[in-house]
Amino acid sequence: MIHNQIIEILQEAGNILLKHYQGEVQVASKSDNSPVTLADIETSDFICKKLATITEVPIVSEENYQEFNQNTLNSFWILDPLDGTKEFIKKSDEFCICLSLIENNQATRGFIYNPVTAQIFSSENIEQFNKPHQNPKWQVSISKSHNSREKELLDQTMGNNTYEVTYMGSALKFIELAKGNIDLYLRFAPCKEWDIAAGHAILNSLGYEIIDLVTREPVKYNKPGFLNNPFIAYNLKVKALAQHIIENYEAMVMPSK
Repeated sequence: MIHNQIIEILQEAGNILLKHYQGEVQVASKSDNSPVTLADIETSDFICKKLATITEVPIVSEENYQEFNQNTLNSFWILDPLDGTKEFIKKSDEFCICLSLIENNQATRGFIYNPVTAQIFSSENIEQFNKPHQNPKWQVSISKSHNSREKELLDQTMGNNTYEVTYMGSALKFIELAKGNIDLYLRFAPCKEWDIAAGHAILNSLGYEIIDLVTREPVKYNKPGFLNNPFIAYNLKVKALAQHIIENYEAMVMPSK
């Protein structure tokens, strides 16, 4: 069954990442000055080759996406072989492998593998996730590397509601949202579709949402350059707050005239 085969591939790929993680991490810079490691490249090559033996669906990776003509892509796998590269380099344990199936511009299947804990999370095994917690304080996640504007918007929006902010790197924040440990994840900084597709599929399987703050619609995939707009992900406990942010996003982020 392809589900089990994918899990085995991701587990093997996780061992490749750990081999590099436990040694000296070799780092280079991409054209956009973002970091890339030898671990990214080796893991991407391994997963793409292994997946190609069990599926004929194209595999778009963060490390090979420029090889594809997006106009010809209908269904495809999208892969981030090392999500949280900055955290990997800093050896903070907040990194993972993300794999998602995109069909008709939707993330329909998602897998997130945490090599450090050897845990696999998928959209096809929702029993592993909890319901939203009952903490009276809302729990909000913001990326470690990009947080000042998000924090400012939250302060404007929350009013008298108390909330706690968790700063996290990588797509593991989607797992915390799925588990009920956080209620809302807000991101303004640019990111690519492979950063969020697996988490999106998992959240969709739970009835949670990721909304594009520009279009005010659920995030779609195979956008030009695989580039995401700012977005908000949330559970149903904070839907009213999320809707307020969505409806007022443009006014909140645009400087007053």
